[in-house]
Amino acid sequence: MMNFFKLRMLKKILHIQRTSIVNNSLFWYFLLSLFISCLTNNSVATEDLKLINLGPAPVISGFNQDNLEINYNPVTSGEITLVNFFFTSCHGPCPIIMENVKRLLNNSKCKKLKAISISVDPDFDSPKILKDYKESRNFDDPRWSLLNSSKEHINNLLNKGFKLGSGANFAEHTVRIVLTDSKGDIRILKQGNGSPDAGEMSQLASAITELCPDK
Repeated sequence: MMNFFKLRMLKKILHIQRTSIVNNSLFWYFLLSLFISCLTNNSVATEDLKLINLGPAPVISGFNQDNLEINYNPVTSGEITLVNFFFTSCHGPCPIIMENVKRLLNNSKCKKLKAISISVDPDFDSPKILKDYKESRNFDDPRWSLLNSSKEHINNLLNKGFKLGSGANFAEHTVRIVLTDSKGDIRILKQGNGSPDAGEMSQLASAITELCPDK
């Protein structure tokens, strides 16, 4: 996005140069710096993608928004999986995180991409509440499940399974989005509450493309 505006600026400057008498070293130095900046930003976006491997992701269990029992094993699913934590009454980072998950799904053509959003407030977020929440926000991608699970299981997922270290205070849950590969290994963890055009979201989108098994 930033490169788009820089290129527009570059085009405008070139137009000014053609229609006016500008001939000094400062102008050409600025023009060259702007052009190099555009090229550099492109290369950084690619080079900044560093996939890690934190080992296999845990089995995720609970009841989805349709009150169907889920026992999802990323290791045997053959899919790449986005995982995040939220709760429906959250007015802080959760809406941003969920919208970013929605964009990642909408912008990917990967057929074997799945998303699971796990509520950290299972006492309130019943399957019915999750279904109403999903429908009211047009989170209608069939690859996306919202999950109600036990507090013990959520705690294990946060602190042991996904190694996010959120402790037992679910209200202060992690804002990271996790991506596992088709073998079920945890490959990237990024802050999910930033701008959709921010570097972290761009890297998640690039990781999805890189890891998609059906590309």
